[in-house]
Amino acid sequence: LDYMKLDPIHRQYHHDKLTFGMLYNYTENFVLPLSHDEVVHGKKSILDRMPGDAWQKFANLGAYYGWMWAFP
Repeated sequence: LDYMKLDPIHRQYHHDKLTFGMLYNYTENFVLPLSHDEVVHGKKSILDRMPGDAWQKFANLGAYYGWMWAFP
């Protein structure tokens, strides 16, 4: 989620946040969770944390969910 909160201009410097989990991909059994702690207790929704206008926020959210679904 930290990667998706970044402005798209600055994401090119932080690709390691996406690929770090793949280091353990085939050596350990784990699930990549989206914790409920990210959105409870007065924190913003995932959509509100995305940069840009409403269209860009929904596009980023769709990309984020797609990445989580396709992550091996």
